Formats: sequence, structure tokens, C-alpha cells
Amino acid sequence: YSLSGEGCTRCSPGKFSSEVGSSGCNDCPEGKKAVVASFQCTDCETGKFSGAAEGSCRTCASGEITNDEKSNCVKCQAGKKGSDVVGLECVDCGLGEYSDNEASTSCQFCRAGRYAAILGSTECTHCEPGKFQSQAHERTCENCMPGEKSTDSKDSCAKCAGGSYSDEGSASCTLCPAGRKSDMGSPACLDCAAGSYSDEPGQASCKLCSVENNVWSDAGATECTLCLSGR
Repeated sequence: YSLSGEGCTRCSPGKFSSEVGSSGCNDCPEGKKAVVASFQCTDCETGKFSGAAEGSCRTCASGEITNDEKSNCVKCQAGKKGSDVVGLECVDCGLGEYSDNEASTSCQFCRAGRYAAILGSTECTHCEPGKFQSQAHERTCENCMPGEKSTDSKDSCAKCAGGSYSDEGSASCTLCPAGRKSDMGSPACLDCAAGSYSDEPGQASCKLCSVENNVWSDAGATECTLCLSGR
């Protein structure tokens, strides 16, 4: 209350008087509130804020929290989201998640072919060459198997074509050298069998030497040779 010509007058909301016989009411500072006829101001509740001389506190918008003084709201940074209790705290996005905007109310899942290995990510990372991730919301990528290579989307691996091969975790396939061959999806090349050959790299099959022309080859040959006299 405060003294006036007609007696005591109640302090209005947002104001207080803590002394007996006071001639006026004082404004509550920012971050505090006071109802009618208050002798002191009280702090705003967690997640709420107020300006000076306000009778009640306001709730922050979703994706925001109060500043330390509870005088205003600040946006949650990218990589975080607002907590379930509005205005309480900003929470890091989990592994396999991200948020790329301020004041986010939720985090997005990394899509297949990408991952987020740390908390509070602002973006997802593409799987490295030779790796893939077929699922969304993941924290790591996996190596492509031998006989495979990674695709541009990194959400799967593709089998090596016939005439080529790859080791585990390969970004591309390597052509088999002349004299060797491979089937689709092979982890290694095989020598052409005796009596056959391949004269170019990248062959899925070997050519047969012509018996009629009296030619032959050993295993792994790049050409056929004429049989010696008597053979």
C-alpha cells in the first residue's frame, strides 16, 4: 500500500511497497512480478519472463528459453531443440539427428546415406567413399563388402561388374588385368584356365584357344601359342 490524501491505496500489479507509511509504490524490476497490493516482487517461474512493472510473467515461445535475468527469451541455437517444458532449456540433438535452424522445436533424422556422430549436430555428414548407410537416424556408416563399391547416394553399395573386383570399403572397382577374369560382384580376379586366354583388361570371361589351329595356353595366358611339333 501507499499513502494518499484519502488514506492507503493498494499498489497496482507490477508494483510493490515494502515500507510502512510509504508515499508511493515501486516498479518491480525485469524478471519479477507482483500482484495487487504486494509488499515485494517474486521471481518469474522457470521458463517465464517479464519486463519491468509487470503483474505476471509470460511464457517463452517453443524453441526459446529465458535469459539469465528472465527479462526476455532467447532462441535455441542450431543443433539444439527446445525441451518438452517450454522455456526450460535447450537440448542437444541426439546422435543421428540434426537441426540447422535456430528456435527449433524438434530435431530431424539424418536420411539414409548420411550420419551424425556427435551430439548437437547442425548438419549430417555424407558417408565417406567406400561406405554406405541404408537406414535413417544413424551415427555411423558401414564399409561396402568385397566385390562392391559405394554409390553416389551412399545409401547402398553396388556390385562390381564382371571383369572387375574390389576390396572391402572400396569406392570403385578395379579392372582385372589381361589373362584374368571375374564374375559380377567378385572380390578377386581368377586366372584364365589352361587352354583359354584374355588379351584385354576387364574381361568377365576368357576365350578358348582353337584346337583346330593347333594352339594352346597355360593358365593366366594373355594369348594362345602354337603347339610344338609332336604335341
